[in-house]
Amino acid sequence: MSGTQKKISGYDYVTTIHREISVDTSGRLITVGDATGIAQATGRFVDLKPTVTVTAALYTIGDSIGGKLVLTNAVVASGGVSELVNMTLVDLSNQKPVMELLFFNADPTASTITDKTGFVLNTADRAKVIARVPVAAADWVSVNAQGVGSVVATRGLKAASGTSLWVAMIAVGAPTFTATTNLDVRFIVDQH
Repeated sequence: MSGTQKKISGYDYVTTIHREISVDTSGRLITVGDATGIAQATGRFVDLKPTVTVTAALYTIGDSIGGKLVLTNAVVASGGVSELVNMTLVDLSNQKPVMELLFFNADPTASTITDKTGFVLNTADRAKVIARVPVAAADWVSVNAQGVGSVVATRGLKAASGTSLWVAMIAVGAPTFTATTNLDVRFIVDQH
């Protein structure tokens, strides 16, 4: 990559590719402001891993899996935007649950999103739904008797206010988890 390098406050050396477009030493794209050397980061990948607690029992189709999840600091600034890039799931029970994930831009307080209880989207929360990501049977493989799922999910996510987003995982199949800590979910987001 060719260009001019200069030091900008808060960054290691930055290579300017074209006028106001630059790349820092870690490869993040940044836009450089005016001659005062102000820089704003873009293209920042963040790994979000909410705590998921499931019930060691049989789920019914339509049940919430793990209850309401909170993705804290999913966006950089209040009301900001991120892009969901990838989702990785690990199921120690090897149930490989088929499910739908709904993303909300604000806390869906009027809806029923309680683990192992039928999911109910309240009318008051419908406008808060900003994305849907399905997890199909084909997204899972077994590795050492554990289910590993991966979904490449390019979805724009915008918070209504604050920096958090909320997620509901809804069973499409009927998994039986063997322990309350047997499901992990990771979300990789590109913060803009």
